[in-house]
Amino acid sequence: MTAKQIAQKDSLALKAYIDSIPFSEYAEVKKKIIEGCLIKAHTLSNWQYGLCRIPNLHKAKIEEIIGRKIFS
Repeated sequence: MTAKQIAQKDSLALKAYIDSIPFSEYAEVKKKIIEGCLIKAHTLSNWQYGLCRIPNLHKAKIEEIIGRKIFS
């Protein structure tokens, strides 16, 4: 699998998870991910839309924050 394919697969997984969050919890979950990964909001958006690859350490941190496995 190429780096671009991995980035697309990971971004789809992240986007699917974030889209599944109830509206009342949406902002809080995004805030926890941003603060937990020590990133800016635009970086999370870039990850969601496949504009850049999500580093493996950040994938693990995201899964730790949300309490479930979304990346395979």
